Amino acid sequence: MSLTLRDVRVLCDELCGGTDWEGAGHRYAQRHDLYFAGCHAVANWFRQIFLEQTSVAAVRRSKALPLIAQDPMRVPDHLNSGPDLPVNDAVRARFFGES
Repeated sequence: MSLTLRDVRVLCDELCGGTDWEGAGHRYAQRHDLYFAGCHAVANWFRQIFLEQTSVAAVRRSKALPLIAQDPMRVPDHLNSGPDLPVNDAVRARFFGES
């Protein structure tokens, strides 16, 4: 729901910024793709840690979960706090217990 409301705001901002509505639609789509990609990446990381049922995933969990138990701030909060948080290799490595 929050992403839908953000989409509405971003599209409205683009449409109200001028009379080139086609350009506004393209600018909105580019902005949407950027912030949605971050949320999608984090959701994929959650799947890899918490849902996958492979031997590789078991090894991944054996590294990550003890560190998360010690420091819950290792878990990215993008799904609750929104897509403006950084999504990069350092965030992923911290979550996966690789740093």
